[in-house]
Amino acid sequence: MTEQLKEALQEGEQLLWQGKAESFETLDRTHKQNLIMTMVISLGVALAICIAYTVAAGIANVKPLLILLVLLVACIGPFNAFGDGKKLKKTIYAVTDQRILAVGDDVRAVEFDKVDAAEFRRDADGHTSLLLGRDAIKSKATKWRQYTVVGPHMNEEEPPKLETFALYAVNDVAGLKKALSGRLSCLKG
Repeated sequence: MTEQLKEALQEGEQLLWQGKAESFETLDRTHKQNLIMTMVISLGVALAICIAYTVAAGIANVKPLLILLVLLVACIGPFNAFGDGKKLKKTIYAVTDQRILAVGDDVRAVEFDKVDAAEFRRDADGHTSLLLGRDAIKSKATKWRQYTVVGPHMNEEEPPKLETFALYAVNDVAGLKKALSGRLSCLKG
């Protein structure tokens, strides 16, 4: 058990399983098309802003540095996918007698009693992920990495229930299923 994981455990909490994301390509089939579409849309919006600025300011008053900055920001945004991939490769997954955790730069965790829907799903690249929460289960595979990196998102109801969380591309699905057996009654797959 790593020091990060030891520190993430609450007093009296027992570790039942630990794993990580299996090896994956950042621009695999599941994510490549989405990244390209995001880049095209971002650049299209940035160009529209630049054109509107040029028309409003007049060609003589255009600041080229400002146009360059807008285009640069439009290009940087879609590359978050690479940052997510790097974070996931350093993330440890864990199941305790109380919670499901993803431990990396920070601790992302949810208690079993907050989860009312869970399912194992496979993406187009053959990676099996644990999706937690009704919205996560309904989502496209392009969102699963993000749900792991961002961590649990709860609804506003009382008591709060989990909407989205995931363990992306689990390297030991059989071990994870065994650890969750009897603890997560809503689990499918």
